[in-house]
Amino acid sequence: MPFLSDNDLKELINREPSLVPACKGKDCEEADGSPGKTRDERIKAASLDLTIGDIYIPGKASGRPGAHDKPRTQFSLQQGETAIVRTAESVALPSDIGGIAFPPASLSLTGLLTTNPGHLDPGYEGPLHLTLINMGREAISLKKGGRIVRVLFYRMSGDAAEPYVASGASPITEELLEGLSHDFLDIKQRAASAASAAVTRSQLFQSYGVPLLAAVLAAAGTYFSSVIVNNEADDRIDAVASRLDRLEGRLGSLGADVNLDSVESRLELVEEKLEE
Repeated sequence: MPFLSDNDLKELINREPSLVPACKGKDCEEADGSPGKTRDERIKAASLDLTIGDIYIPGKASGRPGAHDKPRTQFSLQQGETAIVRTAESVALPSDIGGIAFPPASLSLTGLLTTNPGHLDPGYEGPLHLTLINMGREAISLKKGGRIVRVLFYRMSGDAAEPYVASGASPITEELLEGLSHDFLDIKQRAASAASAAVTRSQLFQSYGVPLLAAVLAAAGTYFSSVIVNNEADDRIDAVASRLDRLEGRLGSLGADVNLDSVESRLELVEEKLEE
């Protein structure tokens, strides 16, 4: 199963019928309207690069940018988000040539996961459709005309007995986009839940923790004052009392969880030392 070389690809692309039919009109343009690379310019030593054409976003209602009936030409794919891309180019495989599609390493290294590249059966005609997920930390810019998939073509020992027959219908439907999650890792929802939980903890502390801690410190202050009067000043007691005063003064600015059991335990330990 020899793979086709760059010379083989140039011959098959520039003949009629072409292995990769020439694009027409706006399909040939990049996102900014500039001319895209020619088919020959996208040929590598033993492969052909295909580029982004239409971009679809799961969950978009009909008529909205990114919906099945209104694809986008550029999109910033955030961490954990999903998009579907249709290549700008179509392929038209004869009955004795197949293909293997995979994402370029330069894209995979950024964290862009392509879930469904694979084998192209002999006889396949049309663009490729790819589901993309951003598994990296940074947003990935998707733009029409940008490289998105690489295809290796190979010639079989003979014609396929039952070559691929396309249905002619686009696989990108409203039902398909509704069935996919736009936020694959559910990052936004998890972040919102974590923020809500943090606010709830802070509110509970302000309502119950601060008054309770204030009461504990006030009682400790009264106790130490009595000890100081009765025992005519102890340097250690002065140091502890001073620290308690500073801690009590900071109560109004506390916004995080405080372990009250730990505070009470330490006060009891101080009491025991003073009684010795």
